[in-house]
Formats: sequence, C-alpha cells, structure tokens
Amino acid sequence: YAKARAGLIKEFTGIDDPYEEPETAEVTIDTQALTPELAAHRILVKLENLGFIR
Repeated sequence: YAKARAGLIKEFTGIDDPYEEPETAEVTIDTQALTPELAAHRILVKLENLGFIR
C-alpha cells in the first residue's frame, strides 16, 4: 500500500483502482456474526472443495 500511495505501483485495487464486487461470490463471510476462527475455517473448506488446497 505504501508503494501504491507513493505512485510506484499503478492501478492498485483500493488506492487508484476501485474495488469491483463480484456479481456472484463463491463464498460470503459475515464477519459481524462469525469469529475469525470460524470465518477462516469456512474459507479453507471452500478452497479445499474447489481443489485449490488439500
């Protein structure tokens, strides 16, 4: 972020390039309702189911 703010990195999401929310998310996490541990667990399970991790 520091490099992007200093202009060393162009089109950095959240600095000079807007965040584009996906039309259909593969996973959504309610960070207000879940503990960090449970949120991380749900993300890991989804990544395993998609075959990204074992």
